[in-house]
Amino acid sequence: MNVSFVKILEDPNSLKLELPLSYVYKHFGRPWPRIHLKIVHESGKSWTVIMKTLDSRPTLADGWAAVVKGLQLPKDSLLVFKSILHDVFELKFFIDGVCGQSYFTYQRYTQLGLTVIPDAFIKKFFQKENLNGTYEILAAGNRWSVEFAKIHNCYAFTDGWPTLCERLKIVDEDLLIFKKIDNVSFQLSVYRDCIPVGLVDQVDSVDDDEVVEISHGQFVDELDKDKKIKQVKKSSPPKKVQKGNVNTDSEFFDFTRKGEYRLRLPVEVANRAGFKKKRHSLNVQNLEGEVVVYTAKIEKNGTSNRYSVENWQKFMDDNKLIDGMMLDFTFLTSKNTIILKTVRSS
Repeated sequence: MNVSFVKILEDPNSLKLELPLSYVYKHFGRPWPRIHLKIVHESGKSWTVIMKTLDSRPTLADGWAAVVKGLQLPKDSLLVFKSILHDVFELKFFIDGVCGQSYFTYQRYTQLGLTVIPDAFIKKFFQKENLNGTYEILAAGNRWSVEFAKIHNCYAFTDGWPTLCERLKIVDEDLLIFKKIDNVSFQLSVYRDCIPVGLVDQVDSVDDDEVVEISHGQFVDELDKDKKIKQVKKSSPPKKVQKGNVNTDSEFFDFTRKGEYRLRLPVEVANRAGFKKKRHSLNVQNLEGEVVVYTAKIEKNGTSNRYSVENWQKFMDDNKLIDGMMLDFTFLTSKNTIILKTVRSS
């Protein structure tokens, strides 16, 4: 699968462009003293540039100025790099927020419950149309209905947008790219820290004001195993759960681990998965959406037992993950799957 990353061109006169550390770690590994890359554009133009280490950061240096000059890239244009081959990248760029039939914006109006659409995009595609009405956004395998309305002098997606953001966990300062599919639908991609976010629909099934969610696994030692208890009233003191972010939907549990040769699973994950034996199968999904079956096994952790993923180093190596990087996961209970969502340098 072709993987992309994005960068804002802050200084067109600069002779270099710093690249996202997490992307370079995953795509190229380490070290990277001098790597020759080819950058191609749909116009047919192409350039050879050198990625090297500057100030301990991966940077496009020799040849980058020729790319900026050849494409006449203006300040603050959004650059989208898409890997075609290991050392070949296709470059697209957004000017005034628009590229072809796509536009980009930032998630900056969460409290207002809307996302603004660039004027340049409206003028290009919708100048003569009635924009009030319902449109569809395609994301995380679903279609989301949102209202398209004029607010003062701007056009924005309004009603329906807050629900989409809440369920897909879109947060402030995420970079959003909308691609126009037809006159009533858009494809949404989300980038965080310059790399794609693996969107997962986290459907809300309970009201946070009425109940506190705890897993069935926490009751196993105290209640009959055949009972299926998923919720308790706030009036009843909840038992402490494994540290992590338990979403209001019992389907999902978010946790973070530092990359190393092993992956120890949170107790909450083992409880949700119903692990009781010495070894269990566990699905692990990488950033590209590929799923591999691993084995979770019991190992000693001080005086207690914990589950860890066997042969985790292979996952690290196959996905070019570096020790010390922060790995953000979501456990999808019904699929018995750990999903790697994002990779961060710290």
